[in-house]
Amino acid sequence: MENTFPTFIDDFSPGHQTKRDASMIPIGAAQGGQNVTISDGDGIEPRKGRELLGDADTSGTVVSSAFTFRLKDGTEIPVRAAGTVLEYYHSGTGDWENLNSSYTSGQPFGFREFNENDEFKDQLIFCNGIEPYSIWDGAIDQLNGAILSGATEVTVDTVLRSTIFYGPATASGSTDTTITIATAAWATDLWNDDFYVEITAGAFDTYVSRISATTTTMITFASITGLAGLVTTFRIRQSKFNHSGSLRIGTTDVAYTSLDRTTRFAGCTNTPAALDNAAVAQAVVKHENNPRGNILETLNGKMFLAGYDSSTIYVSKVFNATDFTYSSPRDAGEGDVIDFVEGGGQITGMGIQEDSIYVLKQDVIKTLTYTQDPNDLANTNPVIAAPLVGPQYFQGVFKVDNYLHFASAKGGIKAAGRVGTVDFVQTLQISDVIRPTVNDAVFDTSAGVYFDGKTYVAAKTNSDSTYNDVIFVYNFQKAAWDLPITGWPTSCFFVYDGSLYAGSSINKETYKLLVTDYIDDVGADETTYKAQWTSGYLNYGLPAKTKSFTALYVEGYISESTTLNVQIDYDYNGVTTTLTGSLAGTET
Repeated sequence: MENTFPTFIDDFSPGHQTKRDASMIPIGAAQGGQNVTISDGDGIEPRKGRELLGDADTSGTVVSSAFTFRLKDGTEIPVRAAGTVLEYYHSGTGDWENLNSSYTSGQPFGFREFNENDEFKDQLIFCNGIEPYSIWDGAIDQLNGAILSGATEVTVDTVLRSTIFYGPATASGSTDTTITIATAAWATDLWNDDFYVEITAGAFDTYVSRISATTTTMITFASITGLAGLVTTFRIRQSKFNHSGSLRIGTTDVAYTSLDRTTRFAGCTNTPAALDNAAVAQAVVKHENNPRGNILETLNGKMFLAGYDSSTIYVSKVFNATDFTYSSPRDAGEGDVIDFVEGGGQITGMGIQEDSIYVLKQDVIKTLTYTQDPNDLANTNPVIAAPLVGPQYFQGVFKVDNYLHFASAKGGIKAAGRVGTVDFVQTLQISDVIRPTVNDAVFDTSAGVYFDGKTYVAAKTNSDSTYNDVIFVYNFQKAAWDLPITGWPTSCFFVYDGSLYAGSSINKETYKLLVTDYIDDVGADETTYKAQWTSGYLNYGLPAKTKSFTALYVEGYISESTTLNVQIDYDYNGVTTTLTGSLAGTET
């Protein structure tokens, strides 16, 4: 008598599991495969593709670090380090532009935004631990007309921010250095130093000048020769570039002395020849005397800086990320130096948790806080100490809700935080179900990010890999692992314009990940990729009980691009035999 023993695989939410034997994992779990994700409906589907951001570059230079600089006005500017250069992505030119050069090749950078009390000032702080600690304010534009080498004036689309703070207004009188209005319309000193008057009509239309003094009916500014009696209408604006300083055009820093038109820099020196629409950026400002490191974090108005190869953290003054100085004895709010001398190796990461700076080493995790009182004293407290409890590489440390996640040298991917009602911090081994897989992986150049309900951790598949060639993906909604992503060599991640991006670990290229089609850009070319999901062994329960069969039927819902491969291992007349077959989605 024949009996039918159907096994339905209609829930794939258990995800990737390699710790238990393949005959013991739940039905719907995967023992192996690649490039497959759990769908919202608990099915499976191929992971999505990727597309190139900017130009292809197969020179072999690696993108070592990347970050998205978010300005207060909502503008986002990706920045990346590759080889000896630092670049920013210019949405106007559609390509990566040089921001600075002559860095130690391949040295990873740390980046952090630090916005001071001045509500109009944006600051990106960065350092690679070797070259000087530096600041960039994110001002960018494009040339409006070609320029010749040695030009003393540089014209761009605009030197001003888009916001109009006052006007257009009608002047009741003017001199070369003042404009008067008939009725009080602003407070004394309101427009001093950070604002410009823009003339909006007549012979001096588009002229600008920096305001130095304000009464309720008069503004005073740097002289515009011949302006007296000729102003009819004006506006009050703010510049997006510094009042004086340097621009980056191509690979050259161009000094300028002032802004004298809505579109023009005056008093320029060291100007290179450049084509119309070429990228222009405010140049980087270097602070040669500051400490150097590439692990940066901010908390309570202070910058915390550590070097990847040291056990010291430098702390800036409150609300001043460029000043690390302090008195002896130290006064509240001044800079500071904290040495973590307990061993455990060098500092391999920092993060913020529960209003504390978490200082992470491979063998020790500690907290650093300052008393919020007039004494402003530093307190360091141990959290966890155990061999290889902490991260191996600082770019593999990232925040997920109330936990710090990181990749350790042993045991794979962990989270540090409070568990349930337990009143102390613990580390959780979130990669336990794929322990054999992550134990083979190498995380010495790992990178991690949390995006859209999933963590992505890039690593080397094993000790034979010379670059990060695999990405482990954890789905928080399913509390399960997707199958690893291959074909995306990745050194770093960043989020830009609501999408996930990655820097290449083999070339000077950056990619937008998870695009809707299932095609991968590889440089300037497009390619398909292999998506594979392998179930555990189905033994129909009671593995010790002998079973016999005369036929095996396999059916399911698959797409035309899918092939279902089946393998049967059975004993017949004392001989173990294997049968294989396949069912293509194109078959009818």
